[in-house]
Amino acid sequence: MCKFIPVMMLTFVFGCAETQMDQAGVEGQIVGGFSEVAVSDSAVASIQAFLINALRSGHQLEVTRVIKVERQVVAGTNYRFTLLMSDGNTYQAVVYEDLQRNLTLTHFEPTTN
Repeated sequence: MCKFIPVMMLTFVFGCAETQMDQAGVEGQIVGGFSEVAVSDSAVASIQAFLINALRSGHQLEVTRVIKVERQVVAGTNYRFTLLMSDGNTYQAVVYEDLQRNLTLTHFEPTTN
């Protein structure tokens, strides 16, 4: 019995450490949180093209510059864009990509900065 307790304790300690590493994610990301993606990332290009087309059809503004892109993995993926628009203001837009790779613009509004 005495030999069994240290083995149980080691299993518990290493099991907890592994769980904490899994929750921290890659590069210290918070699970469920947004992580920054390079604006030039080729994986984001099709989402960005969808966003620009969606904004053209629904708004009178044009995208002047993509300032920042962030990604959040949920049941699918949210892509949060920080955009400089033709009116000189900064906006935030969120595009949701579901598991079947369908895209939806779910959020678009000026930032409060």
